[in-house]
Amino acid sequence: MAATIHCRMRQPVRGGKREIVPLYDDLWYADIDYGSYDELDKLENRSTEELLNGAGAGISRLSVELGDIFRYMRENELYDIQAEEPGMDRVETNYTVRLASYGDGYIFVNRENTFRDYQTVIHEFGHFSAYYFDTVPELYSSFGVDVMEIQSMGLEMLVANYAQEVAGEGAEAYAYETVTDMFYNIISACMFNEFEETLYGNPDVELEDLNRKFKEIQDSYEGWYYNVYDDVCYDWVEVPHIFYDPMYYVGYGTASLTVLDLWTLSQEDMESAVNTYMGILKGGMDIPYRETAARWGLRDIFDEDQVAELANEVREYYGLGDQDYAGDEELYGAGTDEAGQRTQDKAMLTVGVVVLAGIGAVIVLQVALLGMGGVIIGLLMKNRNNGN
Repeated sequence: MAATIHCRMRQPVRGGKREIVPLYDDLWYADIDYGSYDELDKLENRSTEELLNGAGAGISRLSVELGDIFRYMRENELYDIQAEEPGMDRVETNYTVRLASYGDGYIFVNRENTFRDYQTVIHEFGHFSAYYFDTVPELYSSFGVDVMEIQSMGLEMLVANYAQEVAGEGAEAYAYETVTDMFYNIISACMFNEFEETLYGNPDVELEDLNRKFKEIQDSYEGWYYNVYDDVCYDWVEVPHIFYDPMYYVGYGTASLTVLDLWTLSQEDMESAVNTYMGILKGGMDIPYRETAARWGLRDIFDEDQVAELANEVREYYGLGDQDYAGDEELYGAGTDEAGQRTQDKAMLTVGVVVLAGIGAVIVLQVALLGMGGVIIGLLMKNRNNGN
């Protein structure tokens, strides 16, 4: 059994390196109207009401039913969406908790005051909607992280098709950023999966060796994702899930692949994609991941050929053409000069280095913080009683 699990977990990692990494590199050169980024910047520092109006407009275009639920959330003020200010100490993450007695949830968002806030609200509303539809008594309720993330990230991706309602003239940049975020999620998940195999498979490994290993893994993905100091990279210590929730990220990565598959379906048949998403949303959070994908006819991301098909559909959408690959000796080795040049080119386009802790704004601690709901439930009940 252990060998079978190990093999299955390695399959998405191999597919990620073979298909997703070169595609992610090429997407930096996709034909995007970069002028739309100027319009996207105008979403900074919008009021919470403007933020909710934009996110709600996109959600309503996607689904009338979800639009009604979004209005229900707003009318009952089932959210805390604001930025930290001087003298205010807010948790630096975003999460949604279930309020089982009411059959809904509560959203907490610590704003960045950028367009990312729109993505975050839509993401968390995906979780809110899952709680809204969930009829399992709390005592018997359970969840799988990967399925829950399909419910949240899937909504992000589908609403990106209606980016005009969300971001106005910044729609093209907004949609592009939302799609490419999934590739970053996939690559990060594969990297951490490789690293965790080293970490937990060698209990006596020295810390300096781990730091060197993380840099080697990052280099093999042709990216400057995290800070490097000579021959080591130790930003992995900023990720608490590595210590108390092992193998969390591989589930997040597999969910991202499935969500990307759902998005490609929406380019061909939006109605079918929405029906698939709503089926997953209403299907509950405790159905196993692979069973969920199979039930709704989504690709088996443990099959490398199907991952290749998925990658080529994305290439076709962005006009990049199919990709032919060399043998494994080039894919899994130290890299070629061409790969190194792509890395340097990409780094020049990147504004700064993506710091590892930044991922946490959406995904780090989300599951662990579900228990924080008790802190706000008392205040929420008081608010409802006063309002109703």
